[in-house]
Amino acid sequence: MWIRCIKLQEQGVDFFVALVKEDVLDASSDANQAIAWFEKFLDAPVVLCGDLSGKYFGRKDLVAFLVRAVHPSRIKWGSHELSPSPGAYQRRMVQ
Repeated sequence: MWIRCIKLQEQGVDFFVALVKEDVLDASSDANQAIAWFEKFLDAPVVLCGDLSGKYFGRKDLVAFLVRAVHPSRIKWGSHELSPSPGAYQRRMVQ
């Protein structure tokens, strides 16, 4: 499975920002489920970003950093392939 995301680091914490459809962010239960699913595969914290609004959802400290420092239009999104087995992250960048 391929997802659009980027790996970032803030104060020594590696995390991912994953681009998702806006409707995922409409209900916090859906957003939390998506984060839990991505984190199983990426083995790191995940923040979601709405594909139309650029709204962030996830851990409060990471969202605060992103809102303050990283506008979604400046993110160089990559396509990443998730391994079929959770916890085993494989990355292939496609520009």
